[in-house]
Amino acid sequence: FTTAKNSWAPEIIWDDNNQQYVIYWASTIPGKFPETEKQADKGWDHRIYATTTQNFKDYSQTAIFYQPDFNVIDSTIIKTEEDYVMILKDETRYPAAKNLKVARSQSIFGPWKIAEKPFTPVGTWVEGPTILQHHEWFYVYYDEYTNHQYGVMRTRDFNEWQTVSNQLTLPKGTRHGTVVKVPLLILDKLLKHFESDHVIH
Repeated sequence: FTTAKNSWAPEIIWDDNNQQYVIYWASTIPGKFPETEKQADKGWDHRIYATTTQNFKDYSQTAIFYQPDFNVIDSTIIKTEEDYVMILKDETRYPAAKNLKVARSQSIFGPWKIAEKPFTPVGTWVEGPTILQHHEWFYVYYDEYTNHQYGVMRTRDFNEWQTVSNQLTLPKGTRHGTVVKVPLLILDKLLKHFESDHVIH
């Protein structure tokens, strides 16, 4: 879309059913959706768009990937044994939001069923989620950007949540990020190089 105002928080996931990558992100396309009070800021009304590719040379035409009828950014997806789970930010300012919600689908292309209520702490503005699975737990890390710190919550089923932020230590000033799995040998070398004792538990 040549009129797109932005392209925020791109992510990528492998679509095993169609043997392709799905690249998705948030954009505002002026005039694409009727203006409502559920915009974050005047003129900004994001939705999630996507393109697909098998070779990173040829790409499908960009299309709407997720349209929840509110201003949405920072989506990230994980495939579970049962379905696909999307964690997304409700970017609505009025009524107050700026929180994270869960949407689920049997297909990576939807339809997505979104939980009515957010799972992140009430009154805390958060964004930039990343998700990982460790044993039976799913951990969602997020940026509490107005508090200038990171938070993390965990769940087994995406319905009941526990806050475990008190177990999290990160370098000062850490902002949006993604968890990357590396061999222990590489981790040891990084920790020694930076002489850091910052370990994510």
